[in-house]
Amino acid sequence: MPLAVVLLEMDTAAKNAKGGARTSDQSPVLKGLSAGLRSPLLWAPLAGIGITLTGHHLPMAVAGSFDLIGSATSGVAVFAVGLVLAAHPILLSRAVIVGSIARVSVQSALLIALLRLLHVAGPFARETLVCCSFPLSNIVVLLAARYKAAESESASMLLISTLLLAVTVPAMLWLGR
Repeated sequence: MPLAVVLLEMDTAAKNAKGGARTSDQSPVLKGLSAGLRSPLLWAPLAGIGITLTGHHLPMAVAGSFDLIGSATSGVAVFAVGLVLAAHPILLSRAVIVGSIARVSVQSALLIALLRLLHVAGPFARETLVCCSFPLSNIVVLLAARYKAAESESASMLLISTLLLAVTVPAMLWLGR
């Protein structure tokens, strides 16, 4: 996720430089990196990893606040994705269809092959397979909306991969036994 944010910020800075919106002599790469470093999408996960690795614990008041925020994020993300789906037409382009099929089926088939190659079986293998078969993540659609890039395509892939999930998971579980 942090790398994706930095790359998206670099692309935005490059587009602004091409469009004449350049306010300084700083290169689009450095401008994008500095914007990415200011983004909570980049430093918040890194700060969380750092706190966890050092063994520190957050005060109960702060942890409780994060619990409240965390319990609301899934619903808000689904609502925001619904808004994006309503705002953009569903595209059935070749890239959307191939990307959706690859996300749900090809990725799951590769995991089945890997699980068999490594002789992994039982509940862990089935649960891993189901998790791997999840449709496109909400964050992809939200990042597309934030950076105004491939909004219709990502929303369409989310919808199509969710519909494909209902078909492929039973088949993959049967094959992965």
